[in-house]
Amino acid sequence: MGLADLKKRATPSEALAATAPSVNVDDFINDALHYAMGQPPQHDNIVNFHRLEQRLAERNATLHPLKRGTFTLGDDTIDKLRQLAQESDISRSRMVRFLVNYFEQLNPQQRKLLYRQFMID
Repeated sequence: MGLADLKKRATPSEALAATAPSVNVDDFINDALHYAMGQPPQHDNIVNFHRLEQRLAERNATLHPLKRGTFTLGDDTIDKLRQLAQESDISRSRMVRFLVNYFEQLNPQQRKLLYRQFMID
């Protein structure tokens, strides 16, 4: 498939379309062709696209900074976590974050019930 084929099938990304100025797909492909031939681009859309992509990544990193954590889990718990993550089609670390956030939303009485159910002191 060549770059020209992308013109027919191009659809805007929902995440980028919501936060970014529109990028003309034809200009982007033409600039990529010029770049491949060693010519200067006709438009600055390629540069703008990469800058926008970097800004979105930086914004996400500052909004949701992640840190590594080391936890000891039993084999059964690891297997259950892996299964839950596969069923949901999300990563295990994201599943842990989801479960922690869910638990945090519970009122103290609901938490005590769960503690009793799973015999956690």
